[in-house]
Amino acid sequence: MTVTMYDNQMRAQSNYTASYIRMNAAHEIGHSIKMAHVAKAYNSVMPQGWRAIPSSLTSYDSGEVTKKWPF
Repeated sequence: MTVTMYDNQMRAQSNYTASYIRMNAAHEIGHSIKMAHVAKAYNSVMPQGWRAIPSSLTSYDSGEVTKKWPF
């Protein structure tokens, strides 16, 4: 699987900061491993819409990944 994101396009179109680009990348990578948007404002990298998201995976996110991809 390949996930491609272009930092320069996000900066040019939306003036994203480096921090926001990292958060957006985590969110899009979440989609690539079949994570869905969360319905409520959980502390997650997968919120619906434009909300602040944590800068690293949370226990909620780890639990969701483990449900879909058990080790």
